[in-house]
Amino acid sequence: MIDLYSTIFKRRSVRKFETEPLGKEEIDEVIAYLDSIKPLINKKTEFRLVDEEVVSGKAPHYILAYCEANTSAYINVGYILQHVDLFIQSKGWGSCWLGNTKPSTEKDQKGLPFCIMLAFGRTTVPLRKELDEFHRLPLATISDNANDVAAAARLAPSAVNSQPWRIKFVDDEASRQININYVGRGALKFLLKKKLNKIDLGILVAHIVITLEHFDAEATNIKITDIMTSFSIALTYSNWQLPKLPTRPADPILFK
Repeated sequence: MIDLYSTIFKRRSVRKFETEPLGKEEIDEVIAYLDSIKPLINKKTEFRLVDEEVVSGKAPHYILAYCEANTSAYINVGYILQHVDLFIQSKGWGSCWLGNTKPSTEKDQKGLPFCIMLAFGRTTVPLRKELDEFHRLPLATISDNANDVAAAARLAPSAVNSQPWRIKFVDDEASRQININYVGRGALKFLLKKKLNKIDLGILVAHIVITLEHFDAEATNIKITDIMTSFSIALTYSNWQLPKLPTRPADPILFK
């Protein structure tokens, strides 16, 4: 069984790959897993798996994402590709998001524009062993509650490590909801909010959904609100009780 939840806490970002490509069976595993992921929302999205010749990069393999140019589509791409990112890492290989690299063909066969790519392949770079190897904002800065879902969300990768989100939990008889608000990060907000930070929110939601599933809970009724100045995500969940105290007191980096 694939343990994406544990991989969240040891994932590494890799810039150095071995030149030897993965075998056909290994590539087929990645493709099969990509095809198995249920999209967050119903948006036109296409993925292509290509080699380094198409990208002129230093990794042996790349997954290219193509989608409509709107907030929901970008969030959907981030959600799907982060699942693949964690799957690749769980196999012991390396991966890296590339937001500014472009392929030789910037539109797919259906005319969808290129969105972003994920590089992957074998690597000798080790997985992280300690949580303080992740350079992230303190949990109290991004979440109003210290719990396992927030802890996993905190480790979500983002463009230029901007971590452009604030998370609020509602857990009462009327509603169990996780609200994610985009806040940006200083001057980076003006550079990243049009596309890359929207992809980042999809990555964050992937971490949240994977963690809920780990605790036998289910994410339902995901609603994306997009206005001119900002955007947000509301996610309803079931079968998970919001802890009132930190569930990982042995990890002070999460709760300081």
